Amino acid sequence: MNQIVIIIVSAGAKDGLCKKLDEYAGFNWQKSNQLALIELPRGIKKAATYDFIDTEIKRLFPLQHSKTTFDLWVPDDVFINTALLDKKGKYSISPLVSTKNLRKSDSLNKKLKASRLDWLSRATSVLKRYNYDTINEEQVEHWLDQFKILNAYQIGKNLIGLFIIPETNEIFSFFQEKLGKNNRILAFHEDKSLGKSGAFISTLLSKIDDNSLRKAHEAIDDNIASQPIFIVEDGLFSGTETCSILESLQNKKVPPKVPPLKNIENINSKQITLHFAAVCDLGIRNVMSYLSANNLTNIKIEEGYINFNVSNNTPEIDPYIFQELHNWKPEQKQKAQELCKDIGKQLWRLYISQKFGNDFDQNKWPTARIELCSLGKDGIGLAFAFTHSVPKATLPIFWARGEVFLNVNGHNKKIYWEPLFKKIS
Repeated sequence: MNQIVIIIVSAGAKDGLCKKLDEYAGFNWQKSNQLALIELPRGIKKAATYDFIDTEIKRLFPLQHSKTTFDLWVPDDVFINTALLDKKGKYSISPLVSTKNLRKSDSLNKKLKASRLDWLSRATSVLKRYNYDTINEEQVEHWLDQFKILNAYQIGKNLIGLFIIPETNEIFSFFQEKLGKNNRILAFHEDKSLGKSGAFISTLLSKIDDNSLRKAHEAIDDNIASQPIFIVEDGLFSGTETCSILESLQNKKVPPKVPPLKNIENINSKQITLHFAAVCDLGIRNVMSYLSANNLTNIKIEEGYINFNVSNNTPEIDPYIFQELHNWKPEQKQKAQELCKDIGKQLWRLYISQKFGNDFDQNKWPTARIELCSLGKDGIGLAFAFTHSVPKATLPIFWARGEVFLNVNGHNKKIYWEPLFKKIS
């Protein structure tokens, strides 16, 4: 059974302790679902503390309350009704030093580290889900050393703390429920250019229903089968990849990303739904626009397990990692964006130059387009990866490498930027 830590503090002590938790547990600790802080109301009687704490925990964790145990960390100057708390076995009590000493000494940091709730342990527990590289605490610190050189260590620490990697079993459970069991064909795109993504999806779908699993182009080409076709991919971000696949199926792209259809007219008549593990609203908009322009209104798009909103149906992109929901301090947010853009545009230029080699066309990649991608493809600005790959919509500082020139204390400094994810698909 999972366990969540709840720190209990007396009236008036919350703000001071929150600042310490921001430092030790990471600035987004309140969204971790691992750690919370409850402030007792002024004048509460000891006998009433059980009901108050129990009610607060139910409010903070309505879904987890019935299937989770809670470890209550209680400073020795806070008095609660431990007899009732212990009675049901849902709550355990861990004593702490006084509230004053928690704010002044290193004891809270040590306690968090011992419980692997400090910012570095929490971040590494997410990053280690990546299957194609070994990312440990030492490597995280090494990557953050680059931010120290730039006098921006806290920015790097915040970016690390916001990184998302969903576990494969979470995606499996989502698709298992979403795709149903009857009267449909499960389909995936098979092509070498899709790399680990195609293999990841086909393996996942085979565990859900191997009997109805087919390659997407073969399922659409089939003139006999009439069931709805659910085509599954890992991510829809800018929409460029999905539109290229649709172009390839219709034999409109050279070279094709996937095998073209033999019966191209079938793509207009089949009942097709596109499913993704992670979806960006910009990608949905771009693909829907393509479907409408090409009279493919029979193709639908479903929401994903994870959904990123960056455009809100406007031309302006609001980079996900810097949105208000992530609680950046205004001055820190501006500095972080400027830094990520400065490094990112240089890394993106290096990336596309290496990708296209002698075929790199500067006319197709003017400065404005490169700057747009400084925070990831089309400026989407994610701190996100699958267990098998890192999408290009993620900030380049996480996955790209090369020499960059930056202004450090008024001096132009050359740095060889090392990515956190050294092996990407």
